[in-house]
Amino acid sequence: MGTSVRRAEARDRDFVVQVMLTAAKSHLETSVYEVLFDLDPSQLSELYGRVATSERTHWCHLSKFWIAEVDDERAGAMCGFDPFAEGNDALGEALLPLLVERGKSGADVEAIIERTSTMESCTPKPFPAAWGVENVAVEPGFRGRGIADHLFDAVLAEGRSSGYERAQIMCLNGNRRAETAWKRAGFDLKADYTSPAFQEMFGCPGLKLLVRDL
Repeated sequence: MGTSVRRAEARDRDFVVQVMLTAAKSHLETSVYEVLFDLDPSQLSELYGRVATSERTHWCHLSKFWIAEVDDERAGAMCGFDPFAEGNDALGEALLPLLVERGKSGADVEAIIERTSTMESCTPKPFPAAWGVENVAVEPGFRGRGIADHLFDAVLAEGRSSGYERAQIMCLNGNRRAETAWKRAGFDLKADYTSPAFQEMFGCPGLKLLVRDL
């Protein structure tokens, strides 16, 4: 089997949305996005389809993704981005108007912002001079075949060629499969943020930040 990696294209939008929602569910029974936005999976798919093609670029934008294919079949995806210019603030600018458009009231948005504050309380700050890596998922039938390694090669090379000295990646505390994979790719644990409020809301203690040199 031949594995290749390419930049995402418009035709990959639905696949990229699936990857984002899979990554957000992580090892949990309920996706953090379902909790955060009070939407079911089908509603989230519609929302993130629009987020992926918003005018504002951010870490969930289609243009930030790389696609791995095995014999021309999409097997996984990963994104690379500038955490300062294209991080959560940029994503919020794209998301909030879309939530209002789909009928969320002012009270609903306030509740979302409150839940977002709980998430941000356990979200490590971007590491200095680090290229961001996120939204990583491999299709079940292709796991264990080194697909993530091929994606890391492409995404880390992009960060290196863009002048970044390091790369960073996060995972939910308790996602041992992801943490093991990140460490295998050369990342080391730098921060582990936890809180009882995060545990109660999302079903895990918090978020971990891992960093490696480029």
